[in-house]
Amino acid sequence: MSDRRFCQIVFWLKLCSAILLFIAAVWLCIYASVYLPQKIGTRASGAGAIFAIFGAGVAVAVVIALTLLISAGVIILLVCAVIFIAKERSHSPFNEGSNNHPKRYLGFRIAADIVLSLSSVIVLFFSISFGVGALISSLFAAFSIVLVVVAEIMQGMNLCRLKNTDKDE
Repeated sequence: MSDRRFCQIVFWLKLCSAILLFIAAVWLCIYASVYLPQKIGTRASGAGAIFAIFGAGVAVAVVIALTLLISAGVIILLVCAVIFIAKERSHSPFNEGSNNHPKRYLGFRIAADIVLSLSSVIVLFFSISFGVGALISSLFAAFSIVLVVVAEIMQGMNLCRLKNTDKDE
């Protein structure tokens, strides 16, 4: 496989990881806003019914607000990750005709991987806490982590191959 093709595959793997995390974060927002209030609805009767309904409403509002804030934070992290991924590709030693800066490439590579992994863990944590209803987010976050790991393994193997060919010459 050519170095340029390899660079494109790694770029698309990481970009697909970011897209999956975006979908997972949006699904968490939808789940918390639409489906969660229906599950937590109170069926109280009697003298304390007003307080029970009010308490359940406040609890749902807090959960929705917290989920929206967390999802917005994850989406902001994902925008940063996409920028890091694009910069990583532009400074990659595998990309022919690029600005080949090994230190910048390594820095953007590490930054993109950390941001993607952190976003995955955050989404995975919150989607697991919501249970079966947020299974889509859990699966997308787990698959996103797998894509990042596969991209890193591919990059590590190709960097070792590149170093070995440099030593032979």
